[in-house]
Amino acid sequence: MNSLQSRSLSALRWVAPGTYALMRARLPEPSIASMKAQSQAEPIPSPEGQARGLLYYACMFYTLALFAYNALECLTGGRTAVPESMGLIYLAILAAYAGDKEIGLWSSGEGVARSQKKKGEWFVFIWAAFAFVALALSGLSARFAVPHLLTQITLQVIGIFFGTQVSRRLRQARQVQDVLGKLEEEGLADRIFTLLQEHPGLTSGEISRRLGASQRRVQRILAKMVREGTLVRVAGNPNDPETSYRPA
Repeated sequence: MNSLQSRSLSALRWVAPGTYALMRARLPEPSIASMKAQSQAEPIPSPEGQARGLLYYACMFYTLALFAYNALECLTGGRTAVPESMGLIYLAILAAYAGDKEIGLWSSGEGVARSQKKKGEWFVFIWAAFAFVALALSGLSARFAVPHLLTQITLQVIGIFFGTQVSRRLRQARQVQDVLGKLEEEGLADRIFTLLQEHPGLTSGEISRRLGASQRRVQRILAKMVREGTLVRVAGNPNDPETSYRPA
């Protein structure tokens, strides 16, 4: 990784911490070492303590500004209109912020805190409540008007929130599957160790047949147990089904 790429990736955490976490997790080790060396040479303050990048602050700024514009349009009977481009930019920033947060959670494998979910719910509630008030006022008096972008913004905010909730459910389902898979592998590793204690020198092919597990899966667990020092590979290639093992 060259100096420009390292600077770009390091600076990305200021804007989108979630995307930065995913890209860093997928970098090969030499690239990570290069990036760390560059960061030490010219340190960049990290905002990861609160996991808030510039997208968060841009989203909050546009939310307040757009909310004020919509309120003004409602109270002036439509004489002060919300700029079309402002609504589009706001929705793009909001989608980018929500997407970046989900990317960060997927890459880290962490769940979302209840407080974070509550923030999203309040966000939707405020826009939906404002839309209801604007509709009610416009129905009671001609002095008030429904902001021309309010319905579009409210529906799209609800859509973005719904998308993040779908992502959250899928992430939780994946985490459950990962836990179950890990427990299953740990159980198979225990069975392999017990079998080798009783019959030292069995090959991976024989272990696979006796336990009814796939050859590839058994070889993966055997390789892990050898790395951990639980087992010793007697001889041969770890990918060879005729390679034998014994307890350490």
